[in-house]
Amino acid sequence: MSFQPCYTGLPRQHVPRVRLFKTDEPTFDSLFFKEAEHLINAAVQEWRTLILVALRMGCGLGK
Repeated sequence: MSFQPCYTGLPRQHVPRVRLFKTDEPTFDSLFFKEAEHLINAAVQEWRTLILVALRMGCGLGK
């Protein structure tokens, strides 16, 4: 099974190539489990779901 990109209606020659930017190594770390737990417990109720999703998606401190 191979992935075939689908460009809805655009001919392939009109889709520009995108290059990744060269960046420095990040200076941030991910949260430890205890820190993540404290963050969730300290959050206002309406922000808890967003924080849980962000943590489970790999977002950490500084991202």
